Amino acid sequence: MGEAIQKIKRDLPLEICLSVGLSTLEQINYFKSCGVDRLNHNLNTPQDNYEKIATTHTYAQRKATLEMLQQVDMNACAGFICGMGETDEQLIDLAFELRDLTPHAVPINFLIPIEGTKFSNVHTLTPLKCLKILALMRFIFPETELRASAGREYHLGDLQHFALLITDSLFLGDYLTSGGDTENQDITKLELLEIDYKRKERSNQAQVIPEQRI
Repeated sequence: MGEAIQKIKRDLPLEICLSVGLSTLEQINYFKSCGVDRLNHNLNTPQDNYEKIATTHTYAQRKATLEMLQQVDMNACAGFICGMGETDEQLIDLAFELRDLTPHAVPINFLIPIEGTKFSNVHTLTPLKCLKILALMRFIFPETELRASAGREYHLGDLQHFALLITDSLFLGDYLTSGGDTENQDITKLELLEIDYKRKERSNQAQVIPEQRI
């Protein structure tokens, strides 16, 4: 994996965000030496709700990985999934605990009920509640990149346009366990809202084109 990361960094102008789950300090230092810019490692759900969701590891273990990223001054892309039985108060506590871990970006995911899972019949989210969650996170993370992530298409529907005005970025395409909108569908939304999604690309180009004066 290290050789692949180094080749990507050498050949392409990309920032690498790696998703590898729980990691040790030694592993994190290795990832950093290979050129990884940040780790994607979500807290997923509040600590008081965690035992109802996962049995293979604990909330404390996930948090420890993020704390180690702070130790080596490495960025984290760390967020959570809304709609897994947590209370509003628990979700707020989780957001403030995550803020103390200074993530580079915070992806906000909304549970997609998938047939065959124990959450297949869980439907606690509404379009308006999802927007309220995003607006609240904007206040808690005023300077952090918020990402509209999994479940935005399923839960927000036509109100997804408002979500794109609250957040800074979005995940394009499919997710780990479910499909998303196509690239063209998302681009159409951005253009309707007059969001300049090519701004960064043009900014990078401006840095390499010599200034011309008349």
